[in-house]
Amino acid sequence: MRQKDLVYHFLNTNCITVSKNADTEALASVFAMGPAQFVPILDGLRFKGVVFRTEFETNYSDNDTPGPIKRFISKEVPVLAPENSITEALEVFKGSNFDIIAVVDEEKNLMGLLHREEVENQYQPTWRRWLGVRS
Repeated sequence: MRQKDLVYHFLNTNCITVSKNADTEALASVFAMGPAQFVPILDGLRFKGVVFRTEFETNYSDNDTPGPIKRFISKEVPVLAPENSITEALEVFKGSNFDIIAVVDEEKNLMGLLHREEVENQYQPTWRRWLGVRS
């Protein structure tokens, strides 16, 4: 692995986001569109956190009156800067159960998402050694 590989080389910028001002009905329709395990929540471009599908589906019913999504927003998501190295990203993945890391700029604007699978595919031999997995 080249030490100079940076997180921004691996960003996925094609993702659905939801405004922090959206209501629960709008969020439910986003989850209904596909298999996303979470949705990033933004205030303008500023990253505020994510809503996890399991948390939302556990605590929301179609019979509920649409209301604010604030109670579903989790800030317990790893965040890196685009200038962080892939080595740093590997350390974050190794130390967490998350498969995705939010990448934000210095103003906390969401730049994109870094997927564990993409990093693993690019650095499979190094990743396996890093985790102590034998071939």
